[in-house]
Amino acid sequence: MRCTHFDPDPDAKILAVALAATLAGGVIYQTLTVRRQHAELSAAHDRFGRSSADLVKLQRTTEAARRRALTLQSELARIGPTKPDADPTMAAEIAAWLARVEKLKDLFTQHSTAATPEMSLPIEKDWFDAARDADFTTDETTRKSLAGLRDRAKSKLVEPLKKALVQ
Repeated sequence: MRCTHFDPDPDAKILAVALAATLAGGVIYQTLTVRRQHAELSAAHDRFGRSSADLVKLQRTTEAARRRALTLQSELARIGPTKPDADPTMAAEIAAWLARVEKLKDLFTQHSTAATPEMSLPIEKDWFDAARDADFTTDETTRKSLAGLRDRAKSKLVEPLKKALVQ
């Protein structure tokens, strides 16, 4: 019995080796790509976690500042106008300012479209700053006053997120 040995064409050998190398290269490339993407996803997840924790801290700080501002408002109402040597013009200005703060808060409560999630972020100082220049004489000036406070709230939300994404 005679044994025949199969000797493939040298071009076929080269083609088979090239195909195997191409497949191996593709597998290696895909593996490296998946690992890189996994690392990027993990880093993004970590940044998101830090941002979430920062947001919770910011909300707690906001709530503490709001409570402090309410305490100070009460104290100011108690001692301000009743103080014998208080300047009546200053007392009237403070009362008007406090009224504008309350008007802003009432408007945001009344207009559900204005009550966006970021509106939970402004601290009492932001309300006071917005109320300082608030004008409720026309619909247009009222909208501008509300927009100013919304812009402050959005910047409070955007800045920490921007920092987290840059990291």
